[in-house]
Amino acid sequence: MDIDMNGLGSRYIERSFESLTDDLEFLFERLNVAVCIAAVLIDGPDTAISRDLLQKTCDSLPIRYSEYLLPQNIGLERVVALIESLNREKDIHGLIIEVPSSLKSKLNLLYDSISPQKNIRLNDEEYHKIEKFSLDPHEKYILSILMMFEKAFDNAVHQA
Repeated sequence: MDIDMNGLGSRYIERSFESLTDDLEFLFERLNVAVCIAAVLIDGPDTAISRDLLQKTCDSLPIRYSEYLLPQNIGLERVVALIESLNREKDIHGLIIEVPSSLKSKLNLLYDSISPQKNIRLNDEEYHKIEKFSLDPHEKYILSILMMFEKAFDNAVHQA
């Protein structure tokens, strides 16, 4: 009998993601604060984040999601002003910023604008942990979103 290890591995990873999502859903429902994430997305042909996947993941968990889709030609001052405005919003627990690769050189400036209490971006160590698993790019992306949501949950707990 031949066993398809790739298929078995994919099913295991899929079930692991479902289990992690179930755990997060349980925790988020028990929290007496509605967790809210805001995403500032500068549109472009090669923006890494999947808006649809992010929205669907938030919808599957009790997370309120606000999206700010900005045109690529927007001035950075306006983006920084929006980020600073979102920093002041008490009910936002996590802030995500995504830009197309043509603006990657400006990304550190934007990340530095995020309040440390709202920054749910994964650090290098967290990305290295993800790389240790044999995940395809889509699975890595899902895991990184779930890890960011976990950070948003922690932020909400600390604010509650």
